[in-house]
Amino acid sequence: MIENKEVYGRFAAFARRIKRNNPDSNRTAATAERTLGFTGIIDITNVLDAQNKAELSVKLNNGDWVKDTVDFNNYTPANLTPENAAAALNASGFPGVEFGVDPKTKRLLFKASVVEKVEIPRHPEIIIFKTEIQIKGELAGALDFGQCRKHGGFGCYWVKDFDDHDISYGFAYDRREDEQIDLEGNRGTVTRMVLPGNILGVNFALATKFKDDELTNMIQGGELIPGTANTPSLYIIPNSEFRASPSFTCEIFLPLYGHGTSTMDQITAMERRIFPNCTGSEGDVPAEAKAWANYSYNIKATEPRDEHGKTSPSFLVPQYTWDQYDALHIEDI
Repeated sequence: MIENKEVYGRFAAFARRIKRNNPDSNRTAATAERTLGFTGIIDITNVLDAQNKAELSVKLNNGDWVKDTVDFNNYTPANLTPENAAAALNASGFPGVEFGVDPKTKRLLFKASVVEKVEIPRHPEIIIFKTEIQIKGELAGALDFGQCRKHGGFGCYWVKDFDDHDISYGFAYDRREDEQIDLEGNRGTVTRMVLPGNILGVNFALATKFKDDELTNMIQGGELIPGTANTPSLYIIPNSEFRASPSFTCEIFLPLYGHGTSTMDQITAMERRIFPNCTGSEGDVPAEAKAWANYSYNIKATEPRDEHGKTSPSFLVPQYTWDQYDALHIEDI
């Protein structure tokens, strides 16, 4: 029974963040317990220097990014297995995280040494992780974290906006409408069965003020080539023969306010909309005289499946008091 329920009003949007999912068959969400890379044997020589080394960055919770050099000299980079990759990565000694091989998929596994999470009563399939990990760099992409070997990119990490770069987020439920099935007798009497509709997912649009090729690559795949002092940056979109798109998790943060008069920074509570199984593409970009361009993305969220094939809701909406939200330090993750 709910007693003394707080009533809030929602005003404007606040922030969002997007991170690629795992490359396994169900495109499961990458978590602090289970962030997956490649399986089988791969060649990563294209991202190593002449000494068979490459830099890699790892982040645990809201700590600083830790950059270190991973040495593959004791292995064969042209025929690398998940077991050998894990050994080389562990030898670098990244604090608070470890690497191994996922027993179910036989993929390279990246996880936090200690994991804190919130389990929902009576719903063991729903877990909200308080511990978060990220992995970034050309080496991370070559190891297939974030589905990068197929869809481009530089690992499994959050691309976020908490700096007022976004304009709006528009949500539209993907509904299956009520269905009526009638059986009519010879004198016109009707026996009717009503099958209630349900929500299968959410279609939403993300509009942002600034061009962001990293965000575009994160959402629709392709290839992003960073610029140098002598060459421009280049984003290559997926061509017409490429029918797949990356799966990613999107989180939208919407501020809630209490009764009476409020200012923008007097946030009472925070609504966190978690969409764990999204695909998307870039929308049309106008180029008009005397007008700023808005960059938009069309995103579709559907029901995700976990590593055991169990389906869960297409989105979750945990609601935090401001103190609970502030304690998570999400803006710094």
